[in-house]
Amino acid sequence: MGWDVPELQGITLIVKPDGEQITQLIEKQKNAVHVFGGINVGLVNTMAIATCIRCGIKFGLMSEAFDADGWKGVIRAFKYKRYQLRYDKHISFILAIGEEARKQFLGLGYKATKVHKWSYFMDPADRQEARSRDNSTKIVYAGSLTKGKGILDFVTELLRSGGADMQMDIFGKGECEHEIQSVVAAHSAQNRVRLHGFVKVGRTLSTIDKGTF
Repeated sequence: MGWDVPELQGITLIVKPDGEQITQLIEKQKNAVHVFGGINVGLVNTMAIATCIRCGIKFGLMSEAFDADGWKGVIRAFKYKRYQLRYDKHISFILAIGEEARKQFLGLGYKATKVHKWSYFMDPADRQEARSRDNSTKIVYAGSLTKGKGILDFVTELLRSGGADMQMDIFGKGECEHEIQSVVAAHSAQNRVRLHGFVKVGRTLSTIDKGTF
């Protein structure tokens, strides 16, 4: 997505460590900061968290919001409340990805001093200032152009519904890129929906700053 990848020193990447490797890594580095992308999400994650708890080591979490819709959402909320009751005392900090995740963690009972904003946050004042510069609606998407992200369906429905006073900038590449281009061309909307591919992050952030959504 346009980020310059630094040449990092002292980095060791371990793919699919076994139980013995996990135990050695954690026991030999008790003063390290251990951060996990969720609780009990796969065998490696479950073993690593269990090892931290057994060694008396607090750990951090980094997570997006869970899908709270429908009856499955109720079950998920119940599950994560159980996790809060069981693991809260072992968690040192939580990096909540997005406002919805932050609200969910607080709603589950984690203290506000433990939950920190992490990515996907924008200053509402900046967005209001950007909105006031122009009456048109400016939409910015930065991410993978894949079916799982729903960007093709979004662009299709947006153009089908009209959107004459709308402008959209799309940053990224993926399997749906050519399909999106075809949909845009079919509606003769090249001047309203622009695909930029991968660009430097500075340009992406500058466009986001001027966007409505």
